[in-house]
Amino acid sequence: MTTKIIPRLLLGFLLLSPLPLALLGWLYSQAFEQALKTTVQANLSNIADKKRDQIDIYLSERMADARLLGLLSTTRDALQTFSGLLQADEGPAAPRNQEQARHYRDYLLARFSSADYYDLLLVDALGNVVFSLRREPDLGTNLQSGPYRDSALAQAHRESMMLLDTQITLTPDYAPSGNQPAIFIASPVRTPNAVTGTVVLQLDLARLNAVTSDDTGLGVSGETVLAQSKDGGALYVSSLRRIPDATFRYFVPESGALAVPMRYALEGKRGQGVAFDYAGVEVAAVWRYLPALGWGMVVKMDGAEAFAPAQRLRATAWSAFSLLLLFAAGTAVLFGRSLVTPVQQLITATRRIAEGDLQHQAPVQGWAELRDLAISFNHMAARIRAGQALLEHRVEERTRALQESTARYDLLVAGISAGVYVFRMQPNGSMGFDYVSPRFCELMGVKEEAVLQDAMLAFLAAHPDDRDELLQRNHEAGLSLQPFRMECRFIVRNQVRWLHIESEPVPLENGGSLWNGVVTDVTERKHSEEVLHLAMQAADAANRAKSEFLANMSHEIRTPMNAILGLTQLVLETGLTPHQKDYLQKVHASSKALLGILNDILDYAKIESGHLEIERLPMRVETVLHEVADLFGARIEEKGLELFLDIHPDVPAEVLGDALRLTQVLNNLVGNAVKFTEQGEVHLKVDVADSVGDELVLRYAVRDTGIGLSKSQADRLFQAFTQADSTITRKYGGTGLGLAISQKLVMLMGGDITVSSEEGQGAVFTFTIRVGRSSPAEAAYDLQRLGHMKVLVVDDQPTSCTILLQWLHAWGLHALAVDSGAAALAELRAAQAEGAPFDAVLLDWRMPGMSGLEVARRLEQTLVTGRMTHPLRVVMVTAHDRETLLADAADLRLDAVLSKPVTPSHLLDALVNSRRPPQPSPTASQPAPSPACFDGCRILLAEDNALNQMVAGEFLRKRGIAVTFANDGAEALAWVERQRFDAVLMDLHMPVMDGLEATRRILARPQAAHLPIIAMTAAVLQQDRERCGAAGMVDFVAKPINPQELTRVLQRWLRPAATTTRTGLEPTAATGEPLRTQGPQALLDELPGFDLQPALSRLENDQALLARLLCGFAEEHAGCLERLTGLLHTGEHDQALQLLHSLKGEAANLGASALAEAARQLESALKQGDTAISCQAFADALNNTLASIRRRISQPPGKSVTTIDRSALAEVLTQLKPYLEEHELVPDELIQRLQQPAQTDLPEEVLTRLLRQIDHFNYTAALATLAHAEIMLGGH
Repeated sequence: MTTKIIPRLLLGFLLLSPLPLALLGWLYSQAFEQALKTTVQANLSNIADKKRDQIDIYLSERMADARLLGLLSTTRDALQTFSGLLQADEGPAAPRNQEQARHYRDYLLARFSSADYYDLLLVDALGNVVFSLRREPDLGTNLQSGPYRDSALAQAHRESMMLLDTQITLTPDYAPSGNQPAIFIASPVRTPNAVTGTVVLQLDLARLNAVTSDDTGLGVSGETVLAQSKDGGALYVSSLRRIPDATFRYFVPESGALAVPMRYALEGKRGQGVAFDYAGVEVAAVWRYLPALGWGMVVKMDGAEAFAPAQRLRATAWSAFSLLLLFAAGTAVLFGRSLVTPVQQLITATRRIAEGDLQHQAPVQGWAELRDLAISFNHMAARIRAGQALLEHRVEERTRALQESTARYDLLVAGISAGVYVFRMQPNGSMGFDYVSPRFCELMGVKEEAVLQDAMLAFLAAHPDDRDELLQRNHEAGLSLQPFRMECRFIVRNQVRWLHIESEPVPLENGGSLWNGVVTDVTERKHSEEVLHLAMQAADAANRAKSEFLANMSHEIRTPMNAILGLTQLVLETGLTPHQKDYLQKVHASSKALLGILNDILDYAKIESGHLEIERLPMRVETVLHEVADLFGARIEEKGLELFLDIHPDVPAEVLGDALRLTQVLNNLVGNAVKFTEQGEVHLKVDVADSVGDELVLRYAVRDTGIGLSKSQADRLFQAFTQADSTITRKYGGTGLGLAISQKLVMLMGGDITVSSEEGQGAVFTFTIRVGRSSPAEAAYDLQRLGHMKVLVVDDQPTSCTILLQWLHAWGLHALAVDSGAAALAELRAAQAEGAPFDAVLLDWRMPGMSGLEVARRLEQTLVTGRMTHPLRVVMVTAHDRETLLADAADLRLDAVLSKPVTPSHLLDALVNSRRPPQPSPTASQPAPSPACFDGCRILLAEDNALNQMVAGEFLRKRGIAVTFANDGAEALAWVERQRFDAVLMDLHMPVMDGLEATRRILARPQAAHLPIIAMTAAVLQQDRERCGAAGMVDFVAKPINPQELTRVLQRWLRPAATTTRTGLEPTAATGEPLRTQGPQALLDELPGFDLQPALSRLENDQALLARLLCGFAEEHAGCLERLTGLLHTGEHDQALQLLHSLKGEAANLGASALAEAARQLESALKQGDTAISCQAFADALNNTLASIRRRISQPPGKSVTTIDRSALAEVLTQLKPYLEEHELVPDELIQRLQQPAQTDLPEEVLTRLLRQIDHFNYTAALATLAHAEIMLGGH
């Protein structure tokens, strides 16, 4: 106890008395020492500054003397005299030289007799030392080439001559002066025209040594030290107190730890501090740099002398602290002993009780506090004795309860079907079972005693194929302490059983773990799963067979539908009653919808069966998007939506990918966006998500403002045959396959598809595809033609403005956007006033407040009146009703009209190619050339289906092509051997001989080796395309046939000589004028409610064409009012809106402005549900328009007409027959002659039917009608 209490008391006394006093004394001594150090360094700093000033003044005075000597005429004369004598070979030893030397020496000694100068020398411009007061060996030498050319004297002379100023140099050992240190001050000697040499003063170092040796104020150990920099170290130039002969001999290297102050001084630093000097003694030093000499100066004093008072104060303080420490220690020892004895007795009592002697009592004695402690201790001992007795009683009860609980647990474990175990894993890797239930031993086939002794018996019972995995996963679970679950096989009583093992870990403090687990027999479940797996394999095989069957049968499934669509289209082009046309249009629309459903199912089947492959062919990104926009243009216009195409400038114009499949995905997404959006916009955006080497990742996003999706709907959106919910299916229709197909196609193209949406807030479908860079790369647009154009965008739609500005800025143009017509006019006026007018303006047609047309009219007036002199291109942009816009803008000179969605190429063309054309002359009659046709071409069509033959044949005949039909490949081969054809359209699947075999055999014929053979089939698979290419086919035309696509393909492969361009026949006096008026002005006057000038301008004043179009318009819409009334009565508002929209566009294009406006008002009223007044106005306008056409054009009163007699009619029919037989286009001249009234007995309806059949290209029927007419003419 003594060794514990007394040290603590001692420490307490020290902390309470001596140590605070010692700390106070230490702080006082530190403050005193710091003040002393400051005082010493201030004193040394003053001394150093004074010595530096003395040296600077001394050197300044000597340099002034040298300058004065250089300016004296006596010096110049002496220099010239001695230099001349030397050049005359009268050197220092010559009599004349010595005489002159005595003369000038007396003068110079009298004027500069100061003891500060060691010598005075004159050196001429050639470096000759021509004079010296001391006449040392350097006299008469040349400092450029002589023995002292590298001396400090030569250096001072050269620098003074070069810089034309006084220079100072020094040397530690100047040979002519007995290798003594020397300082040279050289000053140039100049005449008015030149520098003749230098006067050099050689100083005596005694004056400097006197300054440094003065130790006033430096005590006993203080001194002033000078050194110069040499070879990276310090060379001392003055004597040292500890090294008397150190002058120019003692050197301290730069890397040395000694003489740090001198190193600082030579570095040009100014400072003070405590450091070690050249002898390794700690000193208080102040260092300065002497720039005139390039020397360092250190004024120092030994630290022992400088800080001696502080050392004495510190010794006194330590003595007082030692005495106080001894007193405190003695007091602590005496006080501690007075506490030790009672405490020791208490400790002895505690030890006795801890050893089990609970009857022992501690003695009560000592101070009052110690007596109270002993009493409390004895009371505690009594409580412990009572508690121990109670604890022994409770332990007996708990032991009895635990035994009963264990018995119940053993009974429960024995009764359950699962085996229970407790498994322990030690930190060293050893393991063993703490407990195993009887059921565990039964399942494992081991004995309880044996497995508790050796845990490996349980692992050895595992099946050899599963044992290693069981051991590995058991080891990994022990390391990760994650729950263990595994199903594996065990061999139990020579039978293989499947056991499910599951256990949870309990970490232990020693780093090991305890695992509580169960083992369950799952053999029966495994057997059931195996049976189910075999059944699923069989189902998958059946599903694949079904998918492959559908994929292979796509030709047979699509062919009848294509035939229905084609024949319906052909019938629609014949003369029909309104009701017949309505029924057939519905049949055609329903067939297209059914074909779409079939295509979805067949495409899904192809994907599932693995028959669908993705191509890598060049495709233009903008073209794909534009085709999608064209497909949905009518539906978007019908619903009043806006579609935006947003192509980021970084997207290449052409990439390598599968345009067909990409279009299919975009059609699905855009179609859904249009379907589920009632108002707002659809935004289709594409940008580059990633780029690695020759691979690009394009990101497409389709955003709409439609009904949106909930999270649950979005989660199941891409499942096949699934829509958001049943109400959507009932309202909008659809198979639910579109998005599932899109997802699979996107995955096949190397991307993924996601959707983000909120219910009622629209949806955004985003997908990516991988494409290749097209080679060779070409610039997307020719931007050179734009120049430095300044463009103003006027649109109230923010999305449209953002897209247009993005393209314009990417093209390097200065572009600005405003959201109203008034703001546009203000911006244009401001730009004109600032002298930076706009070159072009993009005007949206329909905007709140002032429309785009009103802005264009005001700009037109401004240009006409000369208030705006800069040429301005006006480009109108509209989302809908282009025909109405053109009609309303007929009086304006617009440079271009763009339809939304605007694409970059269309915008570029509008900006570059838009020019204000001259107004067409109202009397000019120059019909425009017709589109390209294929007169004289012969094509062989190989197709086994009669309906497809009729459809394709009609399409080709309408293009002036002679068609020969073959029902199979063998017939096609026979036709090629008999006749010459320009091309062959070949179906792939035909009886007798298929298209591939026929192609190979045709191309094997020498006369047909270069005949282009074009595949004509539906939904060609990738492997089919490869087989077609291998067989020699050059191109593809998809079914159902698209006329434009067929024309493009034929233009690629028909010989240029076969393709011609027709021009119309101008009317002559012999043929008459179809309008039967005196000119355009007469027609304008005779048709009330019409504005024909814009229509004539668009048709380039082709009156005959306009008359035929008006007559056709009147015939086609004769039953329009009845049909519209029927649609409104049956509630088919969508069909009614479509009819009105079509009629409105046609009327506006043909100049029927009154009817177009009435149709527009009724269309708007129908959308709002109020049609009472508008419907009557539309009926009046329609009746008046049709009546005017029939009255003023078809049967004008009071005008004689040219008729055709019997012989003339027979001649016309004879000329017509070859065109019909060869399926060529009939010239307009023959058609016009047939339209003249015939003075024959031939019924008028025969000629009318013949003209209608020719107009509809039904040449077979026309030949029959012509033959009938010839018989009737011959009979009469």
